[in-house]
Amino acid sequence: DQVAALEGGEGTPGKPKEPEPILTCVQCSAEYKESENAEGGCKYHSSRLTSAGWEYMYSCCNQGGRNYDSARDLPGCTKGKHRSKHHTEYFYAGYYFHM
Repeated sequence: DQVAALEGGEGTPGKPKEPEPILTCVQCSAEYKESENAEGGCKYHSSRLTSAGWEYMYSCCNQGGRNYDSARDLPGCTKGKHRSKHHTEYFYAGYYFHM
């Protein structure tokens, strides 16, 4: 039935429901939907990537790599929920890449 195929919001009968937007996390760069955003789904580094001699290191976990790209791509050591907007509530590597 045509009415069952359309989900209208309140006051908008017959109008198709808008699809949920796909967001990009500023902490881990993953794409997600807010309705599926669970605690622990985001893994990120809670410090900035710094040069330490010949290596690049995260001070939050002492993980690093021989070059910037290999260190930047290391899996995160901190878990939380995905965030779509930059913030200053705590440090995270993605914020520094954004600046």
